[in-house]
Amino acid sequence: MGGELSNAELIRTERSDGAIAVILRRLATSIRKQDWFAVVIETLIVVMGVYLGIQLGNWNEARHLNVQKAAAIDRLQDEVEEVVGFVASFTENFEQRNQERVLALRCLDGGSCDELDSVTFEFALRSVTVAPSVTPTRTVYDELISTGLFAELGDAQMRAAVASYYSQINYMAGQTDYVREFLLRRPEITSFEGVSSVFDEAAPRQRRIVFDTETLVRNPDFLEHVLFGHQSQLALTEWWSGTLESAERMCAEVARVSGRPCEPSFVGKVESP
Repeated sequence: MGGELSNAELIRTERSDGAIAVILRRLATSIRKQDWFAVVIETLIVVMGVYLGIQLGNWNEARHLNVQKAAAIDRLQDEVEEVVGFVASFTENFEQRNQERVLALRCLDGGSCDELDSVTFEFALRSVTVAPSVTPTRTVYDELISTGLFAELGDAQMRAAVASYYSQINYMAGQTDYVREFLLRRPEITSFEGVSSVFDEAAPRQRRIVFDTETLVRNPDFLEHVLFGHQSQLALTEWWSGTLESAERMCAEVARVSGRPCEPSFVGKVESP
């Protein structure tokens, strides 16, 4: 543990305590003999010994704290790099779905449907009601906050960047809940004529949505439904992009303090539920 003394330090402490005890006995003897010169010398020795002992203890405590802080910064940077990779992949997934949804909207609005295969069309339209709750890992950060060590790390600029990211994550959680509440009030996509669900063992959760494009193209209510969901997804994408920028600033600041480059650990595409 950071606050414990090593065996060598314990031996030195015991020796120091023993030496002080000897000097104190000699000081008491000198006082009884009224040898005032010896009293002054031995008093100075005691004072200097106590002072040096305190300084040594402070030095050891500072050294242990520096070791703890260096280890904490390394652990925090590992977690921060994972966060940046996760948020980047999650944001990329939103952007991909947005592009696919634009193609679907062009099709529904009377344009060409040739650019869409059935699977992409299904994914694009199903994504209008998706608002997943996602919290990137924060185990190390929460531990540092609970122990009070975070306040000792880096400088005010680094701590501000870290705090700004976690403030953004809390904001995202609230905005996602807000969007989900509105999306849940919208009609189920299979309630529209031209949309049905079928059993498919190979599909996720063994349910596949089937879209009759010819019927849906003639349904303005369905187009309005998709447009409303598309706007919500664009807003979520914008907020997640802001979160990514905040995470990247945090990683750059932690890297500045640690002396290691910020190297996000990309996890691949994170699919929405």
